[in-house]
Amino acid sequence: MEHDGQPNRAVASDNVNCWRVTFHLVEHTMRDSCTTTTSFGKYFDDQRQRLETAMQNKNTQLYTEWRERYDERERKKQEEKFKKELEECSEKGIEISEETKDYYKKKFASLSIAKEQMEQQNDDD
Repeated sequence: MEHDGQPNRAVASDNVNCWRVTFHLVEHTMRDSCTTTTSFGKYFDDQRQRLETAMQNKNTQLYTEWRERYDERERKKQEEKFKKELEECSEKGIEISEETKDYYKKKFASLSIAKEQMEQQNDDD
């Protein structure tokens, strides 16, 4: 293997190539085993399909519930931020930011729309 105290480069290169081929085969086998399924008959295949669908639906449901809770927390944080700014600016007698103005315009606009709808419903009854 050695010639004049140096390793044979052809053997070292063959070892590297051997590792590359082995890695490629393992990678290919793992990819195929993850994407292909073995059939155990129509009943079991249908059962597996139902379970996979149920898990996907459950994941979607959990994400939706988490997102609703997250959005509610963020809405409360934003509301507290604008409320604090409004109180501080009122105490100091300075003008509030455009962002806060827009927030309260939208909030009061939606409240006035809701109030009008309630009045219309009361008039119809």
